[in-house]
Amino acid sequence: MDSVKEVDEILATIKNNVVDTVKILKSWEKNLMFERKDGKTYTFEELNDAFNQLIQQRHSEIRDGGKEITKLLSSSNRVLKVSKAHASWRAYINYFSDIVIDGFSAAIIRTIRYLLTQLDPEVLTKAEGAPLLEIQLELVQAQIVWKPELAEGKVGKSVRDMLAKVRSTRPGLRGLRGPMVWPTDAGWV
Repeated sequence: MDSVKEVDEILATIKNNVVDTVKILKSWEKNLMFERKDGKTYTFEELNDAFNQLIQQRHSEIRDGGKEITKLLSSSNRVLKVSKAHASWRAYINYFSDIVIDGFSAAIIRTIRYLLTQLDPEVLTKAEGAPLLEIQLELVQAQIVWKPELAEGKVGKSVRDMLAKVRSTRPGLRGLRGPMVWPTDAGWV
């Protein structure tokens, strides 16, 4: 009977660790990586400053959540008393990684969908909303000059460069396929 109780406790711990991980991931999905204050139309500088501040906050939340997820994963390993090199543990890591990747992908997709509602002219017209960003077009010596710069290349100075930061908000992930790269003591790798 003790063996049954021990197995039940192990399974409960592992299940609770997965549930807690999903809760962390849901919080990432709930806290968008982009916000717009009250339908405001921003200058590029205002939008970039607000975005950079928010993205730093979200990076911190994701880093902290990643540390908590790592603790939960370590807790599961301790309870199972299995070598980290064992094939069954590696299979569990792959299962767990898929959960994290799905949760992180959901957070990114939700942010992108929100951003689309803030950029889509049809959605803005229906909602009687204002444009997100003020963009100026100037003619300078027979050349068209956009302010802010819309093309890539001027690092940190263009709209595309700013939005590329959302794509880079993937600490701990080398890609959306393959095993998760877990954080080291020095931070996410």
